[in-house]
Amino acid sequence: MKVLQILPKLDSGGVERGTVEVCSYLISQGHTAIVVSSGGWRQSSLERMGARHIRMPVHSKNPLVMLAQVPRLAHLIEELGVDIVHARSRVPGWIGYHAVRWVNRRRFARERYPKVVNFVTTCHGLYSRGPISWVMGMGRRVITPSQLIAEHMHSVFGVPEAKIVVIPRGVEREEFPKARVVDEPIFLIVSRITPNKGIHVALEAFAKVVRNFPSAQLWVAGDVGRKEKYYSRLRSLITRFSLGSSVRFLGPVKDVAGLLAKAYAVLVPSVYPESFGRAVLEAWAVGRPVIASDLPALNELIAHSQTGLLARPGDPGDWAEKMELLIRRRDLASALAERGFRESQRYSLEEMCERTLKVYEEVYGTYSIGIIKTSSFGDVVLGTYSFESIRRQFPGSDLVVVGSEYTCDLWGERAKDCRGVDGRWLRRWGPDVVFDLQGKVKTQFLASRSGAYRTLGYARKLGRFLYTDPIEYVQDFPLLEQVRFLRSAGIQPIPPESPLFEVSDEEKETVRLKLLANLVSGEMKDRLIGIVMSSRWKSKSLDKDQILRVIEDLSAKLKATFVLLGVDRDREVAKELVRELSSKGISLVDLVGRSSVKELLRIVASLSLLITPDSALMHLGFALKVPTVVYFGPTSPQRHVPLPPGRIKARFRVVYLDTCAPCYKKDCPREVKVCMEGIEPRIVEEALELSYNSGS
Repeated sequence: MKVLQILPKLDSGGVERGTVEVCSYLISQGHTAIVVSSGGWRQSSLERMGARHIRMPVHSKNPLVMLAQVPRLAHLIEELGVDIVHARSRVPGWIGYHAVRWVNRRRFARERYPKVVNFVTTCHGLYSRGPISWVMGMGRRVITPSQLIAEHMHSVFGVPEAKIVVIPRGVEREEFPKARVVDEPIFLIVSRITPNKGIHVALEAFAKVVRNFPSAQLWVAGDVGRKEKYYSRLRSLITRFSLGSSVRFLGPVKDVAGLLAKAYAVLVPSVYPESFGRAVLEAWAVGRPVIASDLPALNELIAHSQTGLLARPGDPGDWAEKMELLIRRRDLASALAERGFRESQRYSLEEMCERTLKVYEEVYGTYSIGIIKTSSFGDVVLGTYSFESIRRQFPGSDLVVVGSEYTCDLWGERAKDCRGVDGRWLRRWGPDVVFDLQGKVKTQFLASRSGAYRTLGYARKLGRFLYTDPIEYVQDFPLLEQVRFLRSAGIQPIPPESPLFEVSDEEKETVRLKLLANLVSGEMKDRLIGIVMSSRWKSKSLDKDQILRVIEDLSAKLKATFVLLGVDRDREVAKELVRELSSKGISLVDLVGRSSVKELLRIVASLSLLITPDSALMHLGFALKVPTVVYFGPTSPQRHVPLPPGRIKARFRVVYLDTCAPCYKKDCPREVKVCMEGIEPRIVEEALELSYNSGS
């Protein structure tokens, strides 16, 4: 695997250090590490370990310079065969993102499903909501060093939670060995010289401390960079408080561990929330007590009086009190240092690098795939065949589902993420390919605006113009339609008779307990026959007396428990059935209006036989391979039965009285439903034959 990390420069700082550490680990694991930056003093160490560094002006915020780097980086990605581009800063992030898009767009133009380059980001700060910051949430994975940054990227930039991976930074034990205790009260700050780091607060606090403890010193190690004005302010504070030689500015320091070993305690006086607090970890590893601002994510690391002291941010008085406390209470300083040292062992550099490599491996050679299905329960059950075929075609890929509540209930556990119809959410996932299994104008626009390189759907309505790959529609049995669609899309369909859902024995036992709790008459039998009370269409539903006759006729021939299934509108009819059947001693379970979608799936999977009108439960019975009798009235079996009846007769029986042409009316236009009159004997006949043949 070839990983390219891109960042502005390679000087001092946590971003730069993390880049070098990941490179070292990648090389140790046999991978290729490449870094693109404008250079810096860490470049030589990169090259010594065997990483390749390529100098480019990716630090420049000049739009013309940024634009010029995109084709150059894209060419570099192709030439070196890069698999992952990992952006660690915003300006390089935009360059990397568009270079990756450039490369992938060309690959999709040449090949239907090519190998893609995946884009990953690491967010090192609480970015302001501006156009330049959005790119940090556009990676296939968005790595954050703390929960604070994860929540910020989700709430401010709308990054889907399933994309975010929290990987705390780690510290190298060999580089930061534990040092002996220092008696001289030297307080150390290791950070960039910038107002956010609160060095001015520490100086004002130290001015109070030095009055009571004249031997105390404050050392500041860090790069001034472009903050000359702030540095001048700090120098003026030293003069104002007559601190003289008690304060030392050391500039950027390469041997941070050696400097920490000389300190008595470490200060992290930030006045703005930190992304993590690596300085705290390094101080703990060397065995030094820490005083830090009570701010996220510093207070994620430090429990007050356990592994360090937390001071009010921007309050010199509180900081002075905490510093003097450590000088007076050397026992407390030693205890905090020891607890911090033990805590630091939870944050190893190796674990950080392992988890980063795992992120690379998760996305390596895989796609982000959008699947759109926004319809009703039965249609989603039926569409599970296409969903499962796509999932198996692209193992390991992120399946991102846009759909109805039923879609998320049935597919959510097998998808990376699922949401209702939300175009912005889908775009933030940055799908490579989108399959529109719905085909409405709204979903066609959703697919076309997703940013995907390839969009596929039926060439109906506006689909012929909006999809990159419109597929001709040919009406057939529903599963055969899906087989044709999948093959046209370059997907190998799974066998149409394959089971689409799995229900464990433990889940079936839970169902049995639910059945026992809702047993309203008789004793529970081993054979369970599900009776679906009605369809949404009155014209497709049996009336109460017809259902009663079916149950009575079957109970006379089969020892079974009948499970009534339905929705709230069926409650009154169910109560009447319970009253009449209970007096006859028929074993009956009433689950009408008492099951969620997920429970319904497990209930149907536990049945020995299902009797249902042309409805969602028909498709669920077929998908679960449960012996099913389905009866039709004003609708046509050819349009709704998943496969030709003769092909699935062994476990799926169709009852259709061809006495009236399919009218597709929700309410029968005649006084008597001719197509449903006298259908009960046929239902019973098919149910008995199916029960005997299947042994259920």
